[in-house]
Amino acid sequence: MLKAIPPLLRDRSATSRVAALSVVMVLLSGCASTLAPHNQPTGTIPADRGYHSGIAKPSPSPESVLVGLSFSGGGTRAAALAYGVMEELAKTKTTVNGKSVRALDLVEHISAVSGGSYPAAYYGLFGDRLFEDFEAKFLKRDIQGEIADAVMSPTNLVRMTSPYFGRSDVTAEFLDQALFEGKTFADMEHAVRVQGRPFVVINATDIARTSRFEFTQDLFDLLCSDLGSYKVSRAVAASSAVPVVFSPITLRNYASQCKTGIEKKPPADMAKRDVAIRRRALLADIQAYRDEKQRKYIHLLDGGLADNLGLRFMLDKLTLDSATELSDRYGRPRLRRIVQIVVNAQVRPVFPELDHKAEVPTLRAITFSIANTVDRFSVETLAYARSSMEEAAKALTEKQREQGDSTGDDVQVTLIEIAFDNLEDRAEREYFNALETSFNLPPEAVDKLREVGARLLRQSPEYQKLLSELPHLR
Repeated sequence: MLKAIPPLLRDRSATSRVAALSVVMVLLSGCASTLAPHNQPTGTIPADRGYHSGIAKPSPSPESVLVGLSFSGGGTRAAALAYGVMEELAKTKTTVNGKSVRALDLVEHISAVSGGSYPAAYYGLFGDRLFEDFEAKFLKRDIQGEIADAVMSPTNLVRMTSPYFGRSDVTAEFLDQALFEGKTFADMEHAVRVQGRPFVVINATDIARTSRFEFTQDLFDLLCSDLGSYKVSRAVAASSAVPVVFSPITLRNYASQCKTGIEKKPPADMAKRDVAIRRRALLADIQAYRDEKQRKYIHLLDGGLADNLGLRFMLDKLTLDSATELSDRYGRPRLRRIVQIVVNAQVRPVFPELDHKAEVPTLRAITFSIANTVDRFSVETLAYARSSMEEAAKALTEKQREQGDSTGDDVQVTLIEIAFDNLEDRAEREYFNALETSFNLPPEAVDKLREVGARLLRQSPEYQKLLSELPHLR
């Protein structure tokens, strides 16, 4: 397990040798514990239990409305912006079915990647504690520095000589103790079913296929594995595992130990070539997980590599299923409004010297280009989201009319984007665009991000329109 001999072993004194042997035995036992897969085999979990998407939760939402949030990546910048939006949702009171409720309580699901996964997972586990201690425990804490210290500790340096233990494992252990208190997805399921919290989807990237990987029992069923016993901290560590800086988080595939039906009936619009291509690609990714011989282990990195907006959770569901199945999944047979609030912490930095020199671009310039490629992909994802949601709304309208459930109006889609590009003040836009992607921002930057997130939501015409309509919806 150990690839290097600790300096302590070179001491010739008997006392030192005994002490060194004790240390090595502890380290070896630590390495042995990391060899065991962190995800356990169980077979397929029944749909009425387990952390499946669409699980029933006590909700004050009107039957005709489905509200979702998606949080982008971007380190503490993304976490603070999402936090500010959630603060505003918690402060906003509206009337639903004659009762006063918070706008935040209407949210059915939160899909998050990378930096956005931290407030999402914390709220999913601890609810309103988010507004009491998350600022001190994460937003205004040098998480980046503390993780670096943990990685560089003598114990972990030795543990990382094992090929089965990496920097993301250290990160997961740190987050488990410092933030998530040892909680698992069984705790997350309880929070949804019993306490009425949103269904939180933490997204990573399957690096073998560069496809989106979601921590839901739906996907773990394909691996014949139990998500309930898996720690939330490891999912968040995977979602924010920036390539090169962090190592992948690895899962074991037990697909041969159970059977599951993954073929789905094609939706009505399958004849459209673009839908067919997307659907076939998603089904190919799903089918691949059933081949344990070829895919014995699944390695995961930062979710932003596949979807830096957290939007594709809903879009993939619409592609694989249909809008009608979406309404059934959430118990909304008369769904009339599909609302998605996208908190996008994307920045648009510049690299002016790049185009002014003839020399081969530096590693820094190449890194800048790669980051911008992800951001450019996000623009396409937003455009795809609008068109896909509008098509889903049309299909659902037609289905409701066929079944006699229509009120006569078309199903409406509302996509609200919270982004720095929406700021009118140029100096303010430049300030936020200059904020680096890290997990250690100055306290004043965190405060400004919280404030601007709340302000952008308040100023959204679509959001204000939704609030004005809610009291009249059933």
